[in-house]
Amino acid sequence: GDVEAAIVLHREALELCPSGHPDRFLSLNNLATSLHSRFKLSDICWDLEEAIVLEREALELRPSGHPDRSRSLNNLANSLCSRFELSDSAGDLEEAIVLHREALELRPPGHPYQSLSLYNLASTL
Repeated sequence: GDVEAAIVLHREALELCPSGHPDRFLSLNNLATSLHSRFKLSDICWDLEEAIVLEREALELRPSGHPDRSRSLNNLANSLCSRFELSDSAGDLEEAIVLHREALELRPPGHPYQSLSLYNLASTL
C-alpha cells in the first residue's frame, strides 16, 4: 500500500543523507513517521522499535535551542507511548512524560503547536 511505498522511498532518501548531511534529520523523521504509521496499521513491533531508534538519532541532531527540537521530542514521546501500551514498561511512559514536558516548554503561549503539546502531555499523564 501507500505506507509501504512511502517507507521504501524514505529509506532511499535516508541513504542519500549520510551523517553530517543537512537534510538527514528530515529523512530520519520521515522514515520514522512512516514506520510508526505502519505499526499502527499492522502491529509490527519491529517497525515501532526502528522508529524509536530513528527518532532518537533525529533528536540528537536537534540540540537545545534548535527550532525543530520540539517536533523531535513529541515524535519520540509518541512512539514511546505506543511502546508503553504494548509492553506496559514504566520507563517508556516516564521518558515520554519528560519529553512531552520539554516539548511544551519550547512551545509557549502563542506558539502554533502549543495546543498539540498540551494534548500530548495530557494524554500521556
